[in-house]
Amino acid sequence: MSLLISPIALSPGKPRSPSNRSRKPLEKLSLDAVDLTVSSVTSSEAILDHQVTDEKIIVTFAQPVPADKEAWVTIAHRAEPTEGMYFRTPEMGYKAGDTHLFTQGEPVEARHWYPCLDSPMKSSPPKSPAACPRE
Repeated sequence: MSLLISPIALSPGKPRSPSNRSRKPLEKLSLDAVDLTVSSVTSSEAILDHQVTDEKIIVTFAQPVPADKEAWVTIAHRAEPTEGMYFRTPEMGYKAGDTHLFTQGEPVEARHWYPCLDSPMKSSPPKSPAACPRE
């Protein structure tokens, strides 16, 4: 499965955008992301570096993004989630014609299939634009 989450907005003002609640310039964006294969990280702001670990994607901006400035980050990635996304197929013993998948993101399972702020105290907005390319 390929999932492109685009954009992750960094400014307040849009209902679907996480806000920079600290109201301080944003030097780094740290997103929860477990075992994702990242193919690219782009942004409306210059990126100095990005780091992908087993549990995080950390984007370091060349210059801090002002708290009142709208900006976005796009992370193209692949995932084979072990949690958070579940499939029902006839091969798994489910009735033919009932093939589907569903997601469960609480309390910390969304990070297994897309990069996000994934904890009960910090969360991504309920609507994040996503595109799944046909393969």
